[in-house]
Amino acid sequence: MEIKLKEQDEITIMEVRGDIKFSNWHEIVHSANEVIDSGKEKLIVSWENVGYMDSSAMGALITVHKLFAKLPNGKSVIFTPRKEHHFVFQQAHFHMFLDIFDDLDNAVGSFSVDQESIKMNENGVKVIAK
Repeated sequence: MEIKLKEQDEITIMEVRGDIKFSNWHEIVHSANEVIDSGKEKLIVSWENVGYMDSSAMGALITVHKLFAKLPNGKSVIFTPRKEHHFVFQQAHFHMFLDIFDDLDNAVGSFSVDQESIKMNENGVKVIAK
């Protein structure tokens, strides 16, 4: 697994690539803590290039969500255009408490609109209402 951090509009994007399993999931949490330690409170976890993931990958996403939720203005969202990820997230009911987007522009935009503007489609994916 490989993790790259980049900045866009005061938002940190964590690009995760490869397979996520018990032996490496903690690297995601470590990178999230690095973002927090640098004073950033807005995070997009890009799951676009994730292949195989076991249940520890799901645990990593929950942990990252909780870390950012504790911050005064903290927020984390997930971006993935991959339908198989949406299916897994929906089966695990992640769409009920995590913001999951299939469009990066919507993920970025979610930090600058009020929560009432963010709607969920039939696949459990969030979109910004126009």
